[in-house]
Amino acid sequence: MSEMEIDQDALTEMIDHFRRTFPDFENFQLETGRYHDGEREYKDAFRSVFLKTVAPLLESDLIEREGPARELLLAFLSALTAKAGKFETVQNLVSWRGHDHLGKLTGDAAVGAARALQTLWQDQRPHDVAIESFADSYTDAFKRADTSSGVNGIVAVLGSLMLALKDPSGAIIVRKQLWSAVGKALLHRILFHNQPVRASEYAEALQVAEAVFNRFDAEGLQPRDLWDVHNFFWVTASGSYPGVEVGGVVRAGLQGQFTREAIEAAMDAFDAYQETGQHNDIFDSFGSPRDFWVRSTRARATRVYPSKPIVGFIQRNTNINGGWATATDAAARLYNAGYIIVDRDDQPVAPPERYEHLPKDADRVRMCARNYWIEPARERRENAISIRAGTIAQDVLLSDRLPNVCQALRGSKLQKDAGLAAPRLTEGVDGSTTAVFTFSLEGESSVAGNSERVEQSRRQATNMILYGPPGTGKTYHTAEEAVRLCDGTAPTDRNELMQRYEELLGEGRIEFVTFHQSFSYEEFVEGLRPYTGDPGEEDAEETGSSGFSLKPTDGVFKRISERARLDQGESGEGRLDRSRAIFKVALGQRDVQENQIRRALDANQIGIGWGGAIDWSPEQFDDFEAIHTRWKAEQGTEISGHDGNVVVTWSFRAAMQVGDYVVISDGRDRFRAFGRVTSDYFFDVDAEDYPHRRNVEWIWRNEAGFERNKFYPNGFRRHAAYKLKMSLVDWNALEEVVLGEDRSEPLVDARNHVLIIDEINRANVSKVFGDLITLLEPDKRLGATNAISLRLPYSLQPFGVPANLHLIGTMNTADRSIALLDTALRRRFDFREILPRPDLLSADVDGINLRSLLTKLNERIEYLFDRDHQIGHAYFINCQSRVQVDAVMRDKVIPLLAEYFYEDWGRIRQVLGEENDDGRFISRQPLSPPPGLDAYGAEETRYRYVVRPEFPQDAYSGLA
Repeated sequence: MSEMEIDQDALTEMIDHFRRTFPDFENFQLETGRYHDGEREYKDAFRSVFLKTVAPLLESDLIEREGPARELLLAFLSALTAKAGKFETVQNLVSWRGHDHLGKLTGDAAVGAARALQTLWQDQRPHDVAIESFADSYTDAFKRADTSSGVNGIVAVLGSLMLALKDPSGAIIVRKQLWSAVGKALLHRILFHNQPVRASEYAEALQVAEAVFNRFDAEGLQPRDLWDVHNFFWVTASGSYPGVEVGGVVRAGLQGQFTREAIEAAMDAFDAYQETGQHNDIFDSFGSPRDFWVRSTRARATRVYPSKPIVGFIQRNTNINGGWATATDAAARLYNAGYIIVDRDDQPVAPPERYEHLPKDADRVRMCARNYWIEPARERRENAISIRAGTIAQDVLLSDRLPNVCQALRGSKLQKDAGLAAPRLTEGVDGSTTAVFTFSLEGESSVAGNSERVEQSRRQATNMILYGPPGTGKTYHTAEEAVRLCDGTAPTDRNELMQRYEELLGEGRIEFVTFHQSFSYEEFVEGLRPYTGDPGEEDAEETGSSGFSLKPTDGVFKRISERARLDQGESGEGRLDRSRAIFKVALGQRDVQENQIRRALDANQIGIGWGGAIDWSPEQFDDFEAIHTRWKAEQGTEISGHDGNVVVTWSFRAAMQVGDYVVISDGRDRFRAFGRVTSDYFFDVDAEDYPHRRNVEWIWRNEAGFERNKFYPNGFRRHAAYKLKMSLVDWNALEEVVLGEDRSEPLVDARNHVLIIDEINRANVSKVFGDLITLLEPDKRLGATNAISLRLPYSLQPFGVPANLHLIGTMNTADRSIALLDTALRRRFDFREILPRPDLLSADVDGINLRSLLTKLNERIEYLFDRDHQIGHAYFINCQSRVQVDAVMRDKVIPLLAEYFYEDWGRIRQVLGEENDDGRFISRQPLSPPPGLDAYGAEETRYRYVVRPEFPQDAYSGLA
């Protein structure tokens, strides 16, 4: 094929699209700008990691055993998911299905896959020949693995990625869905078919890529290699940068998301066509509609329109498919724009589950809420709009997942996308069909309605150290600053301030910790602690002969970081309570006991059949041994404490508590419901199925189920009920499934939290913070521009520091028991000096001017020593009598001076203004030299120094 066969007009529009997406783009050679930072840099970093860690394994002798094969496959997976600096997970090169596939291959399948990858890497034949050979051999290994569907797409991307890594200038990456859009845009036909990739297909794709490369070169865009061409296709044809239209229309094949205005305008045109014959050049080309219609978001005489003519009018193209198979097909385009696809009778049509390019669940709820409720209400200039959960759930075919629908409606993501404040529940019960959420449309301009405004509204994390001499009020200032960071303002009255400080401590929004020389990372972040477990927990039998195991335990920094990240804000946004336990419960076997499972789910109950016909309600069965003893008596024989009737009954009856969560298993590797326990155990003698029961409020239900490994790595055991190992639960992933949105970052309105670290310079800071020191920087916080998460060493969980967590440290400059503060810490903190405030003291306490007293003391200390060793006003702040002033001087100030001056009492007397041996505060008496010392010559006079038990009336005259 020649370059002339490519639709050059379409390519021109794609280039224009690319330039509008990256306004600062000049050419591909530049190593700055949005294109480089967002598309090129992390791929270069990935290639560098791959060549360093994976390529040597590919170049070795062909693998024969499973061990080396798994090593190669896991090294490939590790490179794909590694992070380094700005290098993030390469999600747009290999999908999660590819990651999952690489991680699951074992045995002969792993060996076959590894050998195929090695052979491809070492193959010296032309790339089109090599990839067809690879596709055939790897597909055979894939089928032996008995993994999920999608073999052809995964094999194509893995093979072509290997070639592009080996030869960036001569090979192109193939993601079939992306190339389907590219083929339609530039050739008006599909390039790759649903089969293992063929040499002819790949050769044609290479010709297209090279033609685009040559066009770039001719226009002075200076492409470096075919990776730039791949990135260009990804930006302009994948839908990852939606919403950009070219010349008022979207060209055939491009996946820019249609706007609501464009779709409604096409419907207006179709109405005009039916009435007057306008636009017949487009609409006459389409026959009678057959399968898919689309529902308008506006009030019309007829709200249902055929999908293909609407899309055809927008694109000015009559050669389009009408279904779902690719993101460029008519029904998929309209569905992806937030429209409801219906049949001729306006009944919603469900899309096929297998297509990844179609939004699902909470995303659909949010899109349709905007298109069919919020935007029309704005057009009508209404002050508010109410959305009934049952109605929208029916429209988006999620009536069986009402808790998820309600969560999406009241969630922060819809508020952010639509530019609205949090809604009010004005009718019904949250989580049910009756729930009505009302959004205010008044004063919308003040609401952060897009990502730019939200980003501008993000708080700047505070890292501050208050430093100064002792007694300057650093601890009080930390309380004042902490309250101000939490509330925005701080009371001026000390009692009110401390009362609010105590309230925030009680709420967990402020934590206080004191560093010391033995303080460690394990106490601050996380460490291992002995744990004996309980009989109903997973792995309870595996604690070993010692009777305990080591369990990761959170330290103060991790606790408050997670508390801040998960804060629900003033709106009370729902999250899961991560302090609660999660129990796996099996209600029966799918299909075989389906009616039994549905009865329990519909009744909002869980039940078990273990434990016989005994009513375990009496309080005595709170104890494991009581259950064990009763069951032994029931059986009349010796029963092990590991017997299922004992362990399962204990888990369900006693270990499970009201407020804990239950996950309903669907076999070993899936689950179909998740809920919160709302009642104690009860015995229902008339129950149709199991008599041992509890009531549950379902948070999420999905008849199709969901993969267990999304949130929990261990396969579900056969026990009917047991407590999951909580250290293995990925709460972020679990919330994403059951609440319908990614909540790994703090909500926009999450409240501020503060960690106060007293005496921060007394610990080994490098040891205490470890590698988390980097996460303290404001731009490395979660949600920030350069956000970083690290995997913790004990729990192996990802961890980041949220922007709504502020750190305040205190540092005593007079403390000479520690070394200089760690330079890495100093760079990440702002320092505020807190000096003595004589002006806060009284000018007359029984004739003593405390202001003058403190000023003189500090002037002399600074002259004789340095400014870091002054004395703070806090020592005298509560003095109301001469007796109290004397006590402070005798018991606090003079001992502090002795420490400062290393017991040099002559210097101490100079600070106090002593002029004779009797002294006002410290007297001195000459000492007689020991006998015989005179023979060696006279030495200077030595003195005995004594702090006077009582100070004379004029004691403070030397300090006035």
